This record gives sequence, C-alpha cells and structure tokens, in this order.
Amino acid sequence: MQSKVLVLSVLLFSAGIVLFGSGTNKEADIDEVLQIMSGTWINPEYDARPIGAKGVFHQDGSVDIYNKTTDASVRDHMKYTIEEAWYDRDGNIWYKATYVKIGEYGSGYELGKLSDNATVWESVFSRVKYPEELDPMRNYFIYYRQ
Repeated sequence: MQSKVLVLSVLLFSAGIVLFGSGTNKEADIDEVLQIMSGTWINPEYDARPIGAKGVFHQDGSVDIYNKTTDASVRDHMKYTIEEAWYDRDGNIWYKATYVKIGEYGSGYELGKLSDNATVWESVFSRVKYPEELDPMRNYFIYYRQ
C-alpha cells in the first residue's frame, strides 16, 4: 500500500511540475539576444531632451548613440555585456547587462526588456546595482525599432 501511495505522490508531483512549471522563465542564449537587439532603435520624443534619441546596436554589444533621430554624427559609444537573459511566459526577452559608456555618463547596470516581437526595447539603469524592476519613474528609457 505504501508503495502505491509513493508512486501516486511522485506522479502527482510530476504532473504539477508539467502543469504549473510551464509559466516559469526560460533562459535565453546571450548571442541570440545580441543578434535580436542589433539594429537601429529610436524614440522621437527624446529629440528635445539631452539624452540619445537614436541608438545603433551592434551584435558585438557596442552601441552608437545619436542626440536626435535625424543626426548622422555619433555623440557617444557604449559597450554592453549581457550577464544573463531569459524569456518570460509571454515571449518577451529580459536581460541584465553591465555597460561602459565612453563619454559623460560612465558605467552602470541595466535591466532591460525586448518585446516578444522585438519592436519595443525598455530599460532602466543604475550606476550602483542592477535595478529590480522596470520603473518608469527611475532612469527609464523606451525605444522602438526603426
């Protein structure tokens, strides 16, 4: 009788993992994430602000930053190192990265999210530690694939 109870318990536990474990995050390949991030990202609302309105992200993790979406001259360069990346249950890609900015802002930590169709890039950064959430009130940026 005890062996039947043990077998039944193992089966129920396994079924719970299959049913409820499917909503957990899945690790993403960092090279794949860099490939998906590659391209031009813009936010015309930032044209009037003293932050980059356009970024050209390269597969090696380097980024060229432009003041305005129409600028041809690079203002700054950054280098990203993605430390970890994962997919959420909706297919969005999340990542934690460190960056070094050649220019006025130095280095820091970033938590970012790419939409499931890779057309919206949201991020928040800190110079002290990895942010814990995408908080639009704290060093938050949003860009759209051009």
